[in-house]
Amino acid sequence: MSSDKSGILYLFDRPAEPVYVPKGSSKVAFDIPPDYLPERYRVVATQVFNRFGEDTDSKLRVKQISLPDLSIPLQLGRRQPFSLFIPAHRRIAARLIDIFMGIVYCQGPVSSVTFDVTGMRTYEDFLSIAVYCRDRVNPNMFIYALSVAILHRPDTKDLPIPPLTEVFPDKYVDGGIFSRAREEANVVPEGSRIPIEIPRDYTASDLDEEHRVAYWREDIGINLHHWHWHLVYPFEGDTRIVNKDRRGELFYYMHEQIMASYKFINLILISNAHTDFLQEVLCKCYASVTQEALQCHYNVNKILHKTQIILKCEMSPTQVFKYNCERLCNRLGRVKRLINWREPIPEAYFPKLDSLVASRTWPARTGGSVLHDISRQVDELDFDIQDLERWRDRIYEAIHTGAVMNAKGERIPLTEREGINVLGNIMEASILSPNQNVYGDLHNMGHVAISYIHDPDHRYLESFGVMGDSATAMRDPIFYRWHAFVDDIFQEHKNTLPQYTVQQVQRERIFLSPLKMICFLLKLDFPGVEIADIKVATNEQPNVLNTFWSKSDVDLSRGLDFTPRGAVLARFTHLNHSEFTYTILVNNRNNTPQRGTVRIFIGPREDERGLPFPFRQQKNLMIEMDKFTVMLRPGQNKIERRSTESSVTIPFERTFRNLDESRPVADGNLQQFNFCGCGWPQHMLVPKGRKEGFPMDLFVMVSDYRGDAVKLRDRIVTH
Repeated sequence: MSSDKSGILYLFDRPAEPVYVPKGSSKVAFDIPPDYLPERYRVVATQVFNRFGEDTDSKLRVKQISLPDLSIPLQLGRRQPFSLFIPAHRRIAARLIDIFMGIVYCQGPVSSVTFDVTGMRTYEDFLSIAVYCRDRVNPNMFIYALSVAILHRPDTKDLPIPPLTEVFPDKYVDGGIFSRAREEANVVPEGSRIPIEIPRDYTASDLDEEHRVAYWREDIGINLHHWHWHLVYPFEGDTRIVNKDRRGELFYYMHEQIMASYKFINLILISNAHTDFLQEVLCKCYASVTQEALQCHYNVNKILHKTQIILKCEMSPTQVFKYNCERLCNRLGRVKRLINWREPIPEAYFPKLDSLVASRTWPARTGGSVLHDISRQVDELDFDIQDLERWRDRIYEAIHTGAVMNAKGERIPLTEREGINVLGNIMEASILSPNQNVYGDLHNMGHVAISYIHDPDHRYLESFGVMGDSATAMRDPIFYRWHAFVDDIFQEHKNTLPQYTVQQVQRERIFLSPLKMICFLLKLDFPGVEIADIKVATNEQPNVLNTFWSKSDVDLSRGLDFTPRGAVLARFTHLNHSEFTYTILVNNRNNTPQRGTVRIFIGPREDERGLPFPFRQQKNLMIEMDKFTVMLRPGQNKIERRSTESSVTIPFERTFRNLDESRPVADGNLQQFNFCGCGWPQHMLVPKGRKEGFPMDLFVMVSDYRGDAVKLRDRIVTH
């Protein structure tokens, strides 16, 4: 990453402040042409530039370009809330993304993408049009479109996008905090300011049963993950950006992992993993007691090992009774699917958030609220609950008949290889849905209907609730009930698939690539390779993981418009865990080294009643902890893997750090610093457990790397 291109990141600084006001701790200002000023300031351009000149230490020159047509991006007002779930907003944002991208595609496969680096499509032109748009279009939409473009443009994809907690802290912090933050910034000199403590129980009390898991739902890292996933996988835009390989399948897998985590022990989820590999293998291998299935059972067990671990929660006595722990750890029942959309919803949610852009409070949902038909002309929304039911029934019918119909009336089989991907594109639904007229927009319109439950016809001029924003939706308990229903649709399809046969185990080709890749032979059996033993240790204590509360600071100053510069810290209390190490003993009886792929999963051993889970239920609760490759020498191999090395998480520092102050200079450290923002937060890798311990099953699997290898073609974003 070159320093001249990092200048575009200053556009994330205080999005409601004009672009010509100095940005960041370095007091960098954009040197813009007078024509780039909003009309109301052009007549006093000289005075405006001179006023802020004294506070500017350096300037970034912005060249003047021929401006594209911005009529569509300007359709959304600057003070209006922005939602990716609203189709009209998606279309407007997609147009802005296209303007920022300046894409020219080669003929050929989807992954063959090139960018014209001349004329309107250079980085300088990208910077220029972004600067021009910043003070004109909706700030929330601008940050979304700018983030998507930076992630996907080859000349900016290595830039680290600032966490949304810094850009729009109002989406994550109690609204009452901001008056204290502004007071701290205006009264106390920089260097003497103290962090503002954010209470862990500011949205409800433990009289609300669901509040026991609020610390997990409202965790900053978890909500940032959900937001970032939608940056990597935008709903709309140019097809070559939206149409990533297995996008629909990954939509299923990401949300399925959320549900597995939330319903039971709230472990991890990922956006960059292969499909639910262990679930597929074990579900099919244990599906029946036929001789072929038993043979498959034997083959898999040669490379699969299982052990029990205990999760212990180390809390002070005053905190024990306030367990804000995961559902099973706190003896809560599993999430119930939201399947009857005409009955009252018992779960309430009062987010206690204020929108600094719209200058409004996020609406609450009272207990016993009922979904209604949506008719809001201001949002171009007009659909009935009956529409949702019709779309649902058609999707179930497609699953049971084994095929969907595309817009041309052609039959698309829901095969083992592609069926889950087709269903994912239908359910999400992105522009990749084969037939939105028939199968609708079930997932997104469900979010919309719930988010407008308090004002379905706009009679009170209210905006959507937290379910209407991908950055805040996971805070609401109803998110998990809705996605329990969504996940059930995918499980319905999976239950129609036959188990693996011995012949399939030996010869079947299966897609395991996160992008558009070549398909390789996958052999579930790994001849000559066996796992002899596995264990997990924390401070030499075998098979026991410990959790505790930590406090970390987030700098709010980047999102506090028109306040003095300098860090203004908010201190959050969040779950954390002691670091631990996996030790895996693998025997390679072959005479040559073998390269394998190690996958580590974890799942609850007991249900709500304390009874062992039947495997058919437990398999759907397996959560991926890590995935890595290893070279196995002939003989016994001892593999040690630290929890901090997990490939499915992002480092703790990604959530709680200042990008400007902690950026390294050395090339090697810089490369490690600029990692992809995908992944589950490292501090939430381990569930909270219980004081007396919570039993879990740990699964480790080693497969032949030749069946897992992925040959990357050109790619536009890292995963």
